Amino acid sequence: MVRKIKGFTFIELVVVIAIIAILLAIVVPNYSKWREKYYLEQDVRNLASFINMARKKAFTEKINLNIDINGKTACIICNPADTYCNSQYYGNIKCIDFKNDIGSYSVSISTRGTLNNITIFPTKLIDGAFACLKISTFRVKLGVINGTICEIK
Repeated sequence: MVRKIKGFTFIELVVVIAIIAILLAIVVPNYSKWREKYYLEQDVRNLASFINMARKKAFTEKINLNIDINGKTACIICNPADTYCNSQYYGNIKCIDFKNDIGSYSVSISTRGTLNNITIFPTKLIDGAFACLKISTFRVKLGVINGTICEIK
């Protein structure tokens, strides 16, 4: 009597599960590192866009602005010395949130759209990540973290 058995044996099933477990052990840590780097780069790119948006606002409306970065939040506020801006806006003009802690920084923007020179590093540094900003008088440039240095690429 010939029996045709359809299906998998227990040993075949265990071998396949072991192979999947080995592949997951290799893939999951790399995915976690990639995801952490991606979110950090995304936060810094959003901050650069936010600073440029505030710069345009200061220039077009001829107001002095400050960007206060505190941890996971950045807010555009009127410079306390600018009475016109303070009469037009009350409190925070606009705020954005980040997934990572950026640190505590303050960026000043004049009515001509000029910025104060500053380098912004997030509190978590990942070598090789585009995750730092070098701000000069007229530009906001994204840099690569190399140890404790922000290199513009």
